Amino acid sequence: MKKLLKSFLPISILLSFLTKTNAQGCSDAGICTLHSIKNNTKNKNAGDYKPNALVFELGFGKGEDDISYFTPSLEYTRQLTKLNSFTAKLDFSYINGHLANVAGLGDLFLSLNHQFDTKKLISKSVIIGLKIPFDHAGLSKNNIHLPMPYQTSLGTFDFIAGFNFFYKSFGATLAWQQPLTKSNRNEFLPSEYPSNSYAQEYLPSNQFGRKADALIRLSYNRDVSKRFSVRPSLLGIYHLANDTYLNESKLRKEIPDSKGLTLNGNLFFNFKMNKRGEFEIALGTPFIVRDARPDGLTRSFVSSLEYKIGF
Repeated sequence: MKKLLKSFLPISILLSFLTKTNAQGCSDAGICTLHSIKNNTKNKNAGDYKPNALVFELGFGKGEDDISYFTPSLEYTRQLTKLNSFTAKLDFSYINGHLANVAGLGDLFLSLNHQFDTKKLISKSVIIGLKIPFDHAGLSKNNIHLPMPYQTSLGTFDFIAGFNFFYKSFGATLAWQQPLTKSNRNEFLPSEYPSNSYAQEYLPSNQFGRKADALIRLSYNRDVSKRFSVRPSLLGIYHLANDTYLNESKLRKEIPDSKGLTLNGNLFFNFKMNKRGEFEIALGTPFIVRDARPDGLTRSFVSSLEYKIGF
């Protein structure tokens, strides 16, 4: 019992901090929840080896101006060899806010993971991947273009690369997400809306040009029992330059203060049901945020429930 209490004490403190913070941010362009980057520790009780895995996930988040995000996704991982795996993930978004209710497919993520140095004290893996949009951020309502918080995707093709380090129950990840297209097809300008509209609260994003992100994640996996584990994680995302848009005169302008650091806290709870299946609950909130976030990725709180089955 004492060991159990000691395990939950730091978790309880972190949860208390998560629920009291009023920060807005998160700023995940997709890289943070990519299979091999999110699961960056070794769970001794993760279950027997299976060559295939399906993950069904339902996510929920609260954004700026009280927007609600429901994001179900489906993920498939195939273990190609003992050291190599392939993952495909498709997500869907339902967005509810003052300006509109929208729904649609978001992005398809394809990634390859290669492990090496597996018998050394610090083992490693490398990840490369692509983000392919199903929506180019051009959704509108009544022929008036919607801002980025109401788009189901950032609308760009992205290249993703990551590097994992594993040491006992600790994990560290360095990653990079680079847009391959210069801009999306969004056409939102606040000037299209009346001066008393909610739309005036959003930054312009006409032909939005989003810059690259660099990521670092530090995690620790605690096996509380044979079936239950907890994984606190600290996630830093640095947006490397100011984003841009086309103004009413068709001139490309920078959006001041849109570069910078977002620091998030995450907490994952895993429960192994049997040899094939397990549940995961994830909670997250930002501690440090960028001053300007025109990409629509502002979240005050995110949570998800997923079920994984191996076969």
